[in-house]
Amino acid sequence: MIDLLRRDESAYAIPQSRLWVVADLEIDIQGLAADGRAYGTRRQQRSNWKHWEAWCSHLGINPWRFDTAANAGVDAAGAKREAFILGAGLRFIFNRMQPRRRSDPTPLPQSALNVLLGVRRLHKDRGFPMVPMPMVQGILKGMMRRVQEEYGEDHPNVLVPKRKEPFTTEILDAIGALPGDTRVPMPGRRNLCWGDVFGRALWAMLCVLCAAGLRKSEVARTEGSPEAATRHRRPIAMRRNAIYRIGGRELACPTAEDFRAMGPGDNVIITPPPSKADQWAMVWGASPIYLAWGPEPRNACRALAAMELGDMVTGEERSRTPLFSPGGGVAFTGYALDTALRAMLRRVVPAAQVEQYSWHSARIYLACSLLDAGASNGQIQAMCRWLSEESLHIYARMNETTYTYWLQRALTANVNSVRATSLAARCPLIEDAQIVGELLRLNLDHES
Repeated sequence: MIDLLRRDESAYAIPQSRLWVVADLEIDIQGLAADGRAYGTRRQQRSNWKHWEAWCSHLGINPWRFDTAANAGVDAAGAKREAFILGAGLRFIFNRMQPRRRSDPTPLPQSALNVLLGVRRLHKDRGFPMVPMPMVQGILKGMMRRVQEEYGEDHPNVLVPKRKEPFTTEILDAIGALPGDTRVPMPGRRNLCWGDVFGRALWAMLCVLCAAGLRKSEVARTEGSPEAATRHRRPIAMRRNAIYRIGGRELACPTAEDFRAMGPGDNVIITPPPSKADQWAMVWGASPIYLAWGPEPRNACRALAAMELGDMVTGEERSRTPLFSPGGGVAFTGYALDTALRAMLRRVVPAAQVEQYSWHSARIYLACSLLDAGASNGQIQAMCRWLSEESLHIYARMNETTYTYWLQRALTANVNSVRATSLAARCPLIEDAQIVGELLRLNLDHES
């Protein structure tokens, strides 16, 4: 930036004597731009930059492409150079990537493109948009064609994105019936017990995630995250985020007697914490989640009340204690939650299906339940807090009665949907001759 400004001879140029101000501010504003990104985005961008640096080192060039004339197309030769760097970089980055899963025969070309898109965002944040990349799109299609031709016969869904499945009603019922006659090891050298502090918090979290659509990152810390030890800690849901309406009274700090008295007509009102899609809670922070008390086995309000009753937190401590805590007023870590979920899933689904589920399956479960219950697309998007149709979320507020109505219907819905990619993995391989034989038999039966 300073080098460019030194060469600026226009009438609007910053005086050479004041460029030291620019040097100091440049560092500050770049830091501010970085702080504005979501924590997960920062981690991904560090990974993207490693790939990009490897490619630029291979070419012997500077990874920061600040040639404004070339990127704007004013310098035709420079524009072609930058387009080539991006296009060839796509291929180079793809070749050095690893498949995301052990079962995948190859990484996805789209993953390499995502790296380039991340690099472009970094350049844009610094005020130097990179050259347009229509050539990259053409190269991407060619790479996808080759992947399909090489692996498509043995892996027909090789290019289909593999997404997590929703929890089904059967899976949730089976998890609730654990541990039964088997031991289910949990993090911290303990076994699963729904009656202790850890178990009550884990069960309440599962029920709330399925009923409210909260993300794992909204209720847990990221283990090993440098941000967790600094003043920039990522906000998560705390006990103060839950206000209980009991007997017509709204209580921010209910007593044990209040929790024991909860019944039909009572509810808990949760204020959503900042999230990946709403980092400052400016969209959803003013839209509470209403969870009504009810007799359903996985009723979130009742599970929360039981958790609170077994691990009472009062006064100012509610502002410092995570909503869900394994004990000692600390938050669950993402790693601990993933370990616990895998341990439970191994007891209730075939081993080959365990990796098809994660805590995100709870959000998908809610969306599927609402769809089955007859909720509109707008209502589903609002209750799952997805940032689309933005004006709907900002200006159209769902009232408590409507929210509770749809959520109560969702809790009685039967979820059993599955994606084709997961279904294919569950089905036995059928030989072509067997298929032809069955078709011929059906045809003969029809004719007779």
